[in-house]
Amino acid sequence: MTAVTFNSKASNSFIKTFGLISCLTVSMAAFADDSVASKNTTKEPDTKTQVSTKVSHAADIVTKTDVIPAVARSVLTTNIHAREPVDDLGHTVEADQGKEEKLYLFTDIRQMKGETVRHIWYFKGHPKAHVKFYIGGDRWRVYSSKRLTKTWLGDWHVDVVDSTGNVLHQHKFSYQKANG
Repeated sequence: MTAVTFNSKASNSFIKTFGLISCLTVSMAAFADDSVASKNTTKEPDTKTQVSTKVSHAADIVTKTDVIPAVARSVLTTNIHAREPVDDLGHTVEADQGKEEKLYLFTDIRQMKGETVRHIWYFKGHPKAHVKFYIGGDRWRVYSSKRLTKTWLGDWHVDVVDSTGNVLHQHKFSYQKANG
């Protein structure tokens, strides 16, 4: 038999970490069956329910820190400066009299390194432009632009689509005649 010695600070840290992982593993197995929480119908506190609640909160913390590929930000803007939108047009854009408007859709993509993403601009449900981007890092900011004329008044949307065709985000806006 071999004897193993640990540095007390390191072993305390290991035990705390291992204990949390063990609790989380137990909670995931326990919550796979919803009947565990629903069996306790008495008014007296049940230790199983108390433990499950505590473990549930720990599991929520882990779930909230999980990173899911997504669009972290999407902004319709009049321009881009230093890889950031200069303003936020929101969901209504007013058309200048007889002028062409150049609009940009800025998106901040997370956790999709190595993937391709497309911006597809739609006017009244019909595609008007496709722009393809290669995502080069875990946080990647991209933008596309579209020139709109006063003849294209109405409902627009831009879909942010992954390489398999899943819509990651949709930005809707209305291009309207200016008041006045």
